[in-house]
Amino acid sequence: MLIIYLQGLALGASLIIAIGAQNAFVLSQGIRQEHSLIIPLICSMTDAILIAIGVLGAGAWMASRPLLSAAASTAGACSCCGTAGSTPQRVSPQRAWMIPRGTR
Repeated sequence: MLIIYLQGLALGASLIIAIGAQNAFVLSQGIRQEHSLIIPLICSMTDAILIAIGVLGAGAWMASRPLLSAAASTAGACSCCGTAGSTPQRVSPQRAWMIPRGTR
């Protein structure tokens, strides 16, 4: 019984302690006081929907359809690559690294 409790405690702590991209985004928007109600609401609703889909067995359903699973994996990889490719533009609002030296 104690092991189950400790496993649940560790899982809960890992979900609370880890600050992912979504949490960092929500915190930054809250600090800037931009859309401080709608963004957490959308993120919470999206999380709840994705958790419900996972609990209802979407993983097993996807595993039984290899083509759909491969397509979802490919779409996820493309999304990650697109996000990584656009990061320098978001980090540097002036995009100084893109402007030729003679025109600054």
